[in-house]
Amino acid sequence: MAGQRELFSTLCGTPIEKLNQTPMEIHLGSTVVRDPRLDVLSKMYNPKKTTAVKIDYNLLPDYTTQGGPITTMIMSNLRNADVLCWTAGEASAIADTSNFISDLIIADLGLVEKRVETLAKDVNPKTASTRGKEKAVLDICKKTLDEGKLLSSLKFDDEQARVLVNYQLLTRTPVLVIVNTEKDETAINTVITQLSTLYPSVTFIPMNVKLEQEISGLDPEDRGTFMKELGVTEPAVDKMTRLTYAKLGLIQFFTVGPDEVRAWAIPKGALAPVAGRTIHSDIEKGFVRAEMMKYAELIEAKTEQVLKDSGKFYVKGRDYVVEDGDILNFLFNV
Repeated sequence: MAGQRELFSTLCGTPIEKLNQTPMEIHLGSTVVRDPRLDVLSKMYNPKKTTAVKIDYNLLPDYTTQGGPITTMIMSNLRNADVLCWTAGEASAIADTSNFISDLIIADLGLVEKRVETLAKDVNPKTASTRGKEKAVLDICKKTLDEGKLLSSLKFDDEQARVLVNYQLLTRTPVLVIVNTEKDETAINTVITQLSTLYPSVTFIPMNVKLEQEISGLDPEDRGTFMKELGVTEPAVDKMTRLTYAKLGLIQFFTVGPDEVRAWAIPKGALAPVAGRTIHSDIEKGFVRAEMMKYAELIEAKTEQVLKDSGKFYVKGRDYVVEDGDILNFLFNV
């Protein structure tokens, strides 16, 4: 997993020398979701503090060099993950990624086949209908895995998803692959295109991990100058955190004021009362309404007052579906 330790160090701020893993060692870390919109809002409101959403990362041992119970332990941890992040070297990106995907498929195939065998041995007539529905879904999974495809490439309906919810199938977990590269943009884009064609449900990000380490090690002023000289608009790890977030099916809304400007995480499609619950359960219970500003409209207006004068300060009820980047203020009564 080329550059895995270096990437984890850059993301989570853990010194690289502390990441020399023993076979069973797992490193825990976290990083903020680096969203430029939060920085802009913070400059606008100049609050006492600014709070970003965080993502937790686990650095697992390189299972490709392990075996036996160690590999079993690693796979078990992978099954508990919400997103799988993998790094591949530039010279062997296609082979590295294909091997990784194949390992996930083989692991899931073994689990599915074992469950199908168990269902075949069950002759209880009272559970025949339930078994039939389960086997039908598993047959779809087995066919897809036999074809070398990820289950994340399929769309399961609600009933099928309920059948699979307890299986923790690896190939249903979103996958993010970092292609560790020092190549020029044209060359690496060709590799990314090939990988995306092979695995359309996987997200691929080209990243010079060594350069990202250098950028993260600079103080903010020098960092900006260094990036400008390189023609880099933002660190690639910033993009990675946002894509990881998107893979989790989450979006962000913001609350603003002189005390704090803060980003909050909610599932995509969440209604306004659910968004309020993220802040405090009382908001959902006593929800009255939400005052809402659109980020882009606020930035264009430059001040809340100008926004209000232009008629773009909105009031939303409990059936409002919150959108990414909404700026909300909740009114509630308990």
